Amino acid sequence: MKNTNRPPIASLACVNHECPSYGQPGQGNLRVRKIYGPDRIRYLLCRSCQSEFSERKNTPLWSSKIGEIKACAIADPANPSLQLAEGTSVKGTARLTGVTPKAIRRLASQLGRQADPANPSLRFHDQRVQQLASTGLQADERWGFVGSKREQFWQAEVIDPATRLVVAFATGERNERLVEQVLQDAVSRLSYPQGVVLFSDGEPSYEKL
Repeated sequence: MKNTNRPPIASLACVNHECPSYGQPGQGNLRVRKIYGPDRIRYLLCRSCQSEFSERKNTPLWSSKIGEIKACAIADPANPSLQLAEGTSVKGTARLTGVTPKAIRRLASQLGRQADPANPSLRFHDQRVQQLASTGLQADERWGFVGSKREQFWQAEVIDPATRLVVAFATGERNERLVEQVLQDAVSRLSYPQGVVLFSDGEPSYEKL
């Protein structure tokens, strides 16, 4: 089965950092030079800088061997039996989809890098998680180890419990500054923050802020 439902050309942008049209969709500078592969992927030409690139460039599917429909099923929250966000294990997802665990782990890693707000060339989370109509949010912190087990690493998150969407997150020491940072980020993404109920753990900084 082939996926012919391609995103419109106007929604895409040049990926060449030196191009005057870099990162700017809807400029009319892109045209399809050829179509390749079983998924009918478009190979694009930018008229502004003459660069050529796949429409998958800078996406989680770049250089992926997983079929497009199957890759979307693995990651799509609308398919809870097939996607990792609902807690399905890598091995379980592999059995359901027929994709190797190694390929699934690679796709999950690429999805994470794509959503990383610290990556200025992607900013997927900042672009998409805006003007949310959430009526309730849940805030919490968790800790783990990175690099060694001698020092704790804290992450604060604000999620929409109805959709399980991670609205905002921040990392650092567990103190008032960390809580303030994640709350400010969450508020900036809401369409009506005054109408939201916030649930949290026993950390006193939430009530104070």
